[in-house]
Amino acid sequence: MPCCGLFFKSESVSTYQLEDWIKSCKLDPIRDHIVRLVTTVDELKNDVTEAHVQGMGLAIVTEGKFRRCLKDLGNKQVSAHSAPSALRRSERFQTLPEPCQCPREGVVYSGKLPEKEIPNRWIFLYNQLAKLEIFDSVLGNFGSEWNKPSTSYPVRMHASAGFKRSWTLRGGPDAPFYGDQTLPTLEFVDSAQAHSIVGVVVPFRGSRWTESETSEFGLNRAITMVDAKLFDWLGWMERPADFDQVTVMTLFFGPKMGKQHGPPTYELPMLQSNIDATMEAALEFGEAFAAEWLDSMKGWGSYWINDREQSQRPWVRTPKALTIDRLLRHFPTENNMVKYRKHEGLYVDPPSERQTEESHNIAVTEADYLAKVLKVEHPPPAVRAVKKNYLIGFGSIMQTASRRASSPEAAVAAPCRIKAQFGYVREWNFQASTAQICALGLRRCQPNEKGSSINGVLFPAPDDLTEFDKRENGYQRVVVPRDMIELLSWQELPSRANIFVYVPYSPSVVAKYGMDATTGYPKCMGPNPPEGLNLETEAAGLGLFPPSIKYPILQTYIDVCISGCLEYGEDFAVEFINSTFLWSPFWVNERLLARRPWVHQNQYVLIDKILSASIPTYYAQRKLQSEYAVLFTMAPSDEYEAEPDSLEIEDLTHLETAVSKYQTTLGKFLHMRETIHY
Repeated sequence: MPCCGLFFKSESVSTYQLEDWIKSCKLDPIRDHIVRLVTTVDELKNDVTEAHVQGMGLAIVTEGKFRRCLKDLGNKQVSAHSAPSALRRSERFQTLPEPCQCPREGVVYSGKLPEKEIPNRWIFLYNQLAKLEIFDSVLGNFGSEWNKPSTSYPVRMHASAGFKRSWTLRGGPDAPFYGDQTLPTLEFVDSAQAHSIVGVVVPFRGSRWTESETSEFGLNRAITMVDAKLFDWLGWMERPADFDQVTVMTLFFGPKMGKQHGPPTYELPMLQSNIDATMEAALEFGEAFAAEWLDSMKGWGSYWINDREQSQRPWVRTPKALTIDRLLRHFPTENNMVKYRKHEGLYVDPPSERQTEESHNIAVTEADYLAKVLKVEHPPPAVRAVKKNYLIGFGSIMQTASRRASSPEAAVAAPCRIKAQFGYVREWNFQASTAQICALGLRRCQPNEKGSSINGVLFPAPDDLTEFDKRENGYQRVVVPRDMIELLSWQELPSRANIFVYVPYSPSVVAKYGMDATTGYPKCMGPNPPEGLNLETEAAGLGLFPPSIKYPILQTYIDVCISGCLEYGEDFAVEFINSTFLWSPFWVNERLLARRPWVHQNQYVLIDKILSASIPTYYAQRKLQSEYAVLFTMAPSDEYEAEPDSLEIEDLTHLETAVSKYQTTLGKFLHMRETIHY
């Protein structure tokens, strides 16, 4: 147990030693009481942590008990102005607000998202812009009512729509916006050349784009409103009820259209980095979808640069490189040109115009010949995803990027709400020992509580949840009845859906029941509680603890949660904050460069605005890491364990203890910031 200050000889206390200690701690007003407290060991039997040390001539009094003695003395005899600094710090600690509790009458939200947050237009993306990070960076200022897209949905446009996708959009001097490369684009063709094209549709809010909205960018474009009946919906959700028209855009840059259209050339080749971006977006919907995407791109050329970073070891910078290369070796099935792809360092010494034309024609002829000889079979068309299991995320996993990092198949989600009648409350109550933070968890309501509604997102999960259960060990997978779920936007709940949410067990319960000898995982995991578990006292959602000094709330965790909510609007974020409980003064702002947050968190203004308006009492207690470390010097010793079990030091002043605690605490938070992942 941590100790501080009272390592004095109990039988023959050094007068100078004691007096110096009293002066250093500014305890002169209660000097006589200190002397009696130290010298009369027999009167403090309850305060002596090791009775046997008396035989060694030492009396050890715990810091917490000693402070309580000082507080009792100070309340009776010492004014606030003359109280010792240790006492004043302890009193300030005691004035911190208690964590907010869910009221007994419950908190209930209902109704759909506001109309302004529900998409009313859909845009078809068919090239590298399908990777939404690229789409936003390229067209982020496009239109007066822009909303940053976070989700896309897989579709197939029928050949009857009259389009062909091919490598025919050239950049170069006439189109510097596209760089020195050739890109795939859509073009109107006759029915004999038109073919089906897989891609994604992205929902948007606001008015439909008009020609004038892009004139300032110098874009000449063709916009076609295509009947949604000409699209196959391939996502796990039901087709939107108002999915009536889809905007299809083809973009051309500059006035000389003839120079911009044509196959790849030596000067304007196809770039592997562009293909990688497209395939990363397509692979979110499975390899069959990505294979069909490649097979429905026409005009592949032999001028193809592998411009990946570290192209000889591509997996270092492009995690999906091996999967993409495997697909490229087989697709497209006709005119497959991947063997002509060259590393950038080998793409040198441009040939003469005649050599260039001849080598290109030879490559195309050879590819056509091989396709006929080998009787290439096209990949089977991608089919609509049908899922039977769904999970509800109510914390950091609400953010699309967070879900995508865990499982690309989970990227597409629907905003939802669990009704209060389900009988759980969302709280800051899961003290994660590995990261030393307090995360969000669900607490089971007591019989006299009405609970709270819980907003979150619904997303698909694997048919076999065994591996998911292992990843969520220490949690129980709890069934959520269909009638306990509200979907808040245009989506409809899939028929025959099995819906689950993960609820944490108390860490002490997980430790009590231990590990399964067969699986090597805790017995407290999966859909069923371990044998012998007491459902009244040990069930998942019981025995959880609020944030503490040792297990604080982290601002970066909150940022991930609220940025996920903001994908569905500010009202959704406010509902999240107001239906989350046990907000606490133990709250660390450990953003990277927290004093200049805009460098790494571009939504910090909006996030902080919503937090300060919704929970001002607790937001005011948020502290930078250096400020938060001082809390350790204010807390009673039983609130933390920052020091060794014994301090073999005589005459240890409170200042020395405070410095030691500060350094230890700051070191912990610096380590925490480096190791935690969301």
